[in-house]
Amino acid sequence: MSLPHQILKRYWKFSEFRPHQLEIIEAVLDQQDCIALLPTAGGKSICFQIPALIKKGICIVGEPTNMKIIDAHKGAYEYTTYFEGLAGHSSQPHKG
Repeated sequence: MSLPHQILKRYWKFSEFRPHQLEIIEAVLDQQDCIALLPTAGGKSICFQIPALIKKGICIVGEPTNMKIIDAHKGAYEYTTYFEGLAGHSSQPHKG
C-alpha cells in the first residue's frame, strides 16, 4: 500500500481516493506544477493535506472561490482581527 493510501486510511478512514485525487497528490509529491480543479465537495483538501503530511516545508493553498475569503472576512470582523486573502481582499475591524 502506497504512503498516500496509508495516510488516507489512517486519518480519513477511507480505503480509496475519489477520482483524480491520487493523480493530483502524486504530481505534487513529484514536484510537478499542478493546478487541481475539482467540484464542490470533490475532495480538494485531501489533495494538499496528504502531501503536506508527507513532505517537509510550508503548504500554501490558494482558494479559487471567494466564499472562504468572504467567510474569513466575516470572522475577522467578529473577532476584530486583520485578514489578507491571496486574491488581495483585506478586511479591517469595522469602525462603526
